[in-house]
Amino acid sequence: QLGLNDGLCVFFVFFKQRTAYAIYQCDWSSDVCSSDLPEAWSGVSIVDIIIIAVGTLTLVMGILGLLQPERLRNWADFWKTTTRLYLALGLRALLGIVFVLGQYDARFPAVIGTLGWVMIVAALVGVAFGTVRLQAFASWFAKLPLGVLRLWAALAAAMGVVVVVSA
Repeated sequence: QLGLNDGLCVFFVFFKQRTAYAIYQCDWSSDVCSSDLPEAWSGVSIVDIIIIAVGTLTLVMGILGLLQPERLRNWADFWKTTTRLYLALGLRALLGIVFVLGQYDARFPAVIGTLGWVMIVAALVGVAFGTVRLQAFASWFAKLPLGVLRLWAALAAAMGVVVVVSA
């Protein structure tokens, strides 16, 4: 059973595509025009938001792993089922595509693009390895000493910071 403290967050984002003319005009049914939005949010796309959210989630998971490394064992055990493994691989590939597409608007495009391609390749390699090997890896990871799990968590937190800063 997972709770919010386990860092499992699902984001559903819905958006409506509008024409340039519709964006230019104010919505007469409301008091807010698109020109009234703060300049800090101008030019921020949904891809940028997803990349920053992934970096922030990675940072939070790293901090949680540093504070409670035994939760990383539970996290590894959670992903051992075949369905969850393929879900994780699909999500990794999808996020890799988002990173590759979002690299052009990033502060450090080479970092975001490289991470995107690494995610895509890792997902493909994971599919090639098959569920038996991935389950064995998850079992191995869950048995690591707490100090090593803290090291993995510190690396995850650092990677989260790199993603947020690079986005």
